[in-house]
Amino acid sequence: MKINLVFDYGTDVVEVPDFVGENVKKYRERFDKWCFDKNNKTTFDRKTGAFCYDGSTFVDWLNKYELQDNEKAEITESGPYDLNRKGRPTLFF
Repeated sequence: MKINLVFDYGTDVVEVPDFVGENVKKYRERFDKWCFDKNNKTTFDRKTGAFCYDGSTFVDWLNKYELQDNEKAEITESGPYDLNRKGRPTLFF
């Protein structure tokens, strides 16, 4: 199933297993908890005190922490936000 990850600068279209697409809010909450942990050296920049992440961070997190070996998420398309992508589950960051 394809989902949209929308950022200020554009959209990533991500292919995910159906159970992720059907429960995007649950996975967004779990990602946020992981992402905004100040002990997380992946997303927290101690110099600036800012959290830095993008679509590839979300996909890497899914693949490493949420999906099994035979399951995979991947970005299939990136670009400006396109209203023709309506109808897919969408997460706004």
